[in-house]
Amino acid sequence: MEKQTFREIAGTYPTGVTVITGTNAEGRPVGMTANSFTTLSLSPLLVMFAIDKSASLFSDFMESPSFAVNILASQQEHLSRQFSKKNVDRFEGVAYKKSDMTGCPILEDVVSYFDCRIVDRHEAGDHVIVIGEVLDGARSDQTPLIFCQGRYL
Repeated sequence: MEKQTFREIAGTYPTGVTVITGTNAEGRPVGMTANSFTTLSLSPLLVMFAIDKSASLFSDFMESPSFAVNILASQQEHLSRQFSKKNVDRFEGVAYKKSDMTGCPILEDVVSYFDCRIVDRHEAGDHVIVIGEVLDGARSDQTPLIFCQGRYL
């Protein structure tokens, strides 16, 4: 199968939109938009996301002991776009707090979040799958931001 055909087929599957956050080796907050997130296990509580090996924050997430998954609300498309930009301070103008458990940034007004300790990483093609044990989290009753066929819903 051609890569473009694969992308077109995969694009028909609607996904939620997340911003994965953490801190780099210097303690500076880092974050990226990702829809490659899913829950993995109830015992123990595990979630996972995949990061492209060519991503600008790849080394930051490979060196970090933790990450947070911020599930965006329907009115937060601007955050999805901001955290997918390159060569900018993605946190400029973004309200967040540091989690009590890991110190990862938790964005304000998200639908929900998971705060996680990284327990494993697996190479998978041009990506690395990062698995985290959920230490904390919270949810609201907001409507989540959805992405499908190249557009936000």
